[in-house]
Amino acid sequence: CRCQATWVLASLATPDNTQRRDYLISLGTVGALLGVLTQPTVLVETHRNATLALSNLCTGVPPPSLVPIAPVIPVLTSFLSHVD
Repeated sequence: CRCQATWVLASLATPDNTQRRDYLISLGTVGALLGVLTQPTVLVETHRNATLALSNLCTGVPPPSLVPIAPVIPVLTSFLSHVD
């Protein structure tokens, strides 16, 4: 269920629709996705989907406001050296 929910969020948070991206951010999606990633027993596919959703929420033209996405930066940075 969580895996499917993160997949849907990743699909909705496409960089080509910044209005939808900003709306998702305003709903607290960033915090929810970060919560999923901090769970000790997260399936790899759920982890990948949540990471993609967060990445999508951080991109687009114009870029999103830095304040709500600032907590994402250290998390995504830590994934750069991740094996998966």
